[in-house]
Amino acid sequence: MTNFLSPKSGDLLYIFWAGHGLITSERERRLLCADTNKQNWQNLYLNSLLVLLGSDKFQIRNHICIIDACANYVLESKGRPTNVLLFLLEAIA
Repeated sequence: MTNFLSPKSGDLLYIFWAGHGLITSERERRLLCADTNKQNWQNLYLNSLLVLLGSDKFQIRNHICIIDACANYVLESKGRPTNVLLFLLEAIA
């Protein structure tokens, strides 16, 4: 996501995300990627995406984000990881 979008410029970015999602015990929303499985929980941390979009490193100033994803909460003791990569936050640091 960051490698593809960060160098782009323009007036308006539309993001439409439809799929599965999780919410952590801290109420952080995670959007699961298509290649997620039980061994590899590929996901997008929605809050960090919004931070990236508003940062100086992102050259598209206006954004419309439509997210259609569930926010299932599963107790961490049942196998859902909470310490997944926050790759977008690292990208703008």
